[in-house]
Amino acid sequence: MTTKKFLELGFRGRTAIHPKQASLINKVFMPAFEDIEAAQEIVDRFERASDGVTLDSSGRLIDAAVVRSAIELLERAARSQDEVTSSRRTK
Repeated sequence: MTTKKFLELGFRGRTAIHPKQASLINKVFMPAFEDIEAAQEIVDRFERASDGVTLDSSGRLIDAAVVRSAIELLERAARSQDEVTSSRRTK
């Protein structure tokens, strides 16, 4: 099964049997800039909402479950960035 297929199925990572596979795996599972921006917008809109439910710029519902997913994506993005930064320092 391809790494992209794992992502499509909802996985957030996969194992590698050789170090050379790590860069491709990291590239596939690292959130895209557009996804990070969208997740941040979701969190920001939800925090401004007074009743715990709001809509995004496209009119889609934002509730607690959507916000949890957005926060998880932002946390993954931050971890990915931390890993990239630390690996650059060690080279």
